[in-house]
Amino acid sequence: MLKTAVRFLACTIVACTLVLTQGFLGGSPLFSSDGVAVALTTAEKQEKKAARAVARAERAAMRAERAAKKAEEALQKAEQILAEAKERAEQAE
Repeated sequence: MLKTAVRFLACTIVACTLVLTQGFLGGSPLFSSDGVAVALTTAEKQEKKAARAVARAERAAMRAERAAKKAEEALQKAEQILAEAKERAEQAE
């Protein structure tokens, strides 16, 4: 039991050491320019902002189309109700 625990602890320490060493040898992302920690340029920020604006505009256009369709359906229903009311009024006379 003690032998197994010591072996497990030793393997865990070796594995942690290898992982940490590999991370340090790979280079810190603060000093590398592989895109991991590099700040966006002004042009990239503007491009990202423009893409978000386009997406918002598309969503707003879709909402407007849906609202127009619902308004048209409501208008047709109102016209139908008006026509039925006129017919009933004529029959009542």
